[in-house]
Amino acid sequence: MKILFVDDKPVTHAYYREELLKDARYKNCEIELAFDLRDAIDILNKGMDKIDMVIVDLHLPDSDIPEELNSYYQKYGKEIRLNEGQLLGLYLRDKGKPYLYLSAYPNKYRKEWEQAPVPVCLSKEVTASEFINAI
Repeated sequence: MKILFVDDKPVTHAYYREELLKDARYKNCEIELAFDLRDAIDILNKGMDKIDMVIVDLHLPDSDIPEELNSYYQKYGKEIRLNEGQLLGLYLRDKGKPYLYLSAYPNKYRKEWEQAPVPVCLSKEVTASEFINAI
């Protein structure tokens, strides 16, 4: 299994990577890291078919919207103020790629989610076993 983990904080990458690899089900899991939207899109463009799951931090730092996500920004971003993580999620949804959101503030975006479909959103405060079971 190969997981793409998109989060701008190296400490978050390290924690969840360590916890995943401790679990027997994911011991041989390969984890690719991306720190922003551009990194994530570049990795996906090079081999989306090799990625089994994407874990996306909801609140990535502001960045230029990659061309691949511009249509989502034009359609949703201006109207309901989706952030970068949510834009990436919509892109993944349309590509049929399994994903889930991870956020320090999972309830912050509930209003916007009523207008755009969302997958599971986990708090960064979940236990390691809750995180692993969600995958």
